[in-house]
Amino acid sequence: MKRPSFQVRLGLVCLLFVAAGCGGGNGAATPTSSPTFTSTATATLTPTATFTYTPTNTPIPTTTATPTPTRTSIPTATVTSTPTPTATRLPGVEMAGRLDLDIRWSADVEIRVVGKNLTAMLTLNDAREVAVAGVALEGMGNVHDFPEVDAVLYTARFTSPPVADGRCGAQPVSLSLTLLRRGTNDHVAGGVAVYCGANTNSGTAARMLRLAGSLTAK
Repeated sequence: MKRPSFQVRLGLVCLLFVAAGCGGGNGAATPTSSPTFTSTATATLTPTATFTYTPTNTPIPTTTATPTPTRTSIPTATVTSTPTPTATRLPGVEMAGRLDLDIRWSADVEIRVVGKNLTAMLTLNDAREVAVAGVALEGMGNVHDFPEVDAVLYTARFTSPPVADGRCGAQPVSLSLTLLRRGTNDHVAGGVAVYCGANTNSGTAARMLRLAGSLTAK
């Protein structure tokens, strides 16, 4: 078999170079560049509304209970005093004098007569365990006529506050004055009956005081 000629082999070699893209001179193949498209994904963020919650401390009104003071009535003991006769200065015949009290002491007596009524004032110069000495006691009373014996009886009632270490202790003292006059004589005689308790003018007397002397008209 014949070997290919040198020209044939050279042609084959050139063809191989052409095919491989390698060739010199004008016969060299120029590689063609193909455009390359690069896609870059771009994320566009659309701004969204942002809501910001700011807590507000709103004070809740509270009801404060205010204590209201309640006035409580405290029961008190009511002292009911028994009204005593009050002497009234009346126009009329007035008689006054200092009488003997149990002989050793004295008592000033003043009587004002209006018809059948009278007002009287009695002042003892000694307590005699029944009244405060030197304090004038005022009272009211009556005039009683006894024409059959030509006599007039004067009566009056008085009230004295309690006397320390007295006959009636802590009780008030009631005194009943009785004076008898005969005819037109200024001389009177009688006494004072002492009772324990306010407006008590009967029963057993705690003490009897004797009075005698002259009452003269003023």
